[in-house]
Amino acid sequence: MKAYTNDNGLLVDNSTAPPTCAGYIFSFSGHGGFEPSGKVQLQNGVLRDLTQGEIDTHNRLLGEAEFEAIKKRGRGILYLTKQGGNYVVGTWASGADKISVWRARVSWHNMAGKDGRTDVWFNLDGSTWHGVNIGDNQICRVKRCKA
Repeated sequence: MKAYTNDNGLLVDNSTAPPTCAGYIFSFSGHGGFEPSGKVQLQNGVLRDLTQGEIDTHNRLLGEAEFEAIKKRGRGILYLTKQGGNYVVGTWASGADKISVWRARVSWHNMAGKDGRTDVWFNLDGSTWHGVNIGDNQICRVKRCKA
């Protein structure tokens, strides 16, 4: 179990140098919130479980920070899914802010086999981006295309 403090909606562990942010938090009814490393509680003088609103706010802010880091760096990892038969990319916690893919190509891959590689192209922040997904997962490695 880790105890975090609320820093304008983002849950931060101030006991580390530099302070670290909690990852995406899953909510389990009656059990509290959990990130990949274990249970998450909020410490404001006394330990308590997170509310659903605090979890939603943290995950939204973390997703926004991920998008900003990807735009700044020109590469990153997003998640490729299908909505209504069309591909979209977004962060793990993306809700309505997923980005529509304007071109997708499914092809053979030497390890993943038939239809094992999906290449996608989309626009983000005025630039064209290319993403590659290989295998039976949603991980899409994305990179800004050269102009």
